[in-house]
Amino acid sequence: RAGQRVAICEQLEDPKQTKKIVKRGITEMVTPGVTYNENVIEGRSNNFLASIVFSKKETLTGLALLDITTGEFMTTQGTPAQIEKLLFSFQPKEIIYWRAQKTPVEALLKTKFYAYPLEDWPFNYDSCYEKLTSHFGTKSLKGFGIEAFEEAIRASGAVLHYLDLTEHKQVEHIKGLSRIDTEKYVWLDQYTIRNLELFQPISPQGKTLIETIDDTISPMGARLLRRWVAFPQTNIDEINRRASLVEHFLQTDNLTENLQSILRSI
Repeated sequence: RAGQRVAICEQLEDPKQTKKIVKRGITEMVTPGVTYNENVIEGRSNNFLASIVFSKKETLTGLALLDITTGEFMTTQGTPAQIEKLLFSFQPKEIIYWRAQKTPVEALLKTKFYAYPLEDWPFNYDSCYEKLTSHFGTKSLKGFGIEAFEEAIRASGAVLHYLDLTEHKQVEHIKGLSRIDTEKYVWLDQYTIRNLELFQPISPQGKTLIETIDDTISPMGARLLRRWVAFPQTNIDEINRRASLVEHFLQTDNLTENLQSILRSI
């Protein structure tokens, strides 16, 4: 929570099998964006690790987001201004970036996020493409809708490389990569999010919108509700579909109570 990285070292040999000092080594790196520790993460909100990379002319920025605890893996690319809005909506706990791009990264983040620089190889396009196709067992990335999104591929591949670097080998639950469609949502900047007090109150005694409306039973529901608040829909059909579902549950008391009872057992 303090934005620190911790190396976990353990004995790698059985003390009974050696007369010398027992060999020790790093078995895991715990970082703000890559941890399973329940004392660190908050189940009702995602714990995202983000990766950003700029194109050569810095006109495009690739973004990837992974919550290792849930397996949610998303990516997109756009202008730096678009990516800045996404970062303030998703609020990643840690951001990795290419060390050589420190200047544009600092200009984008404005010290509001915990960021960690990496060398160039985790962001190499060919290496990232191969890493992604190897992980998902595919020949291309067409099925994920990002085949032509070079910066998105570089950002996404760097995330998987970072999991290797931090000794996180259990990644079978990361089963897909979804593209964030920039046309589907209203993009809220940091000032709108703050002034509307969506997630953080302006005054110490204030109450946020999410605190007021969140009556969800499960952590999964709470995370989904936060996502909906952070990313308002522009599709009128989807808006009406959600409104119809709410109306149905309001009119059917037994259904609501039964479903809440089931969700509490999760």
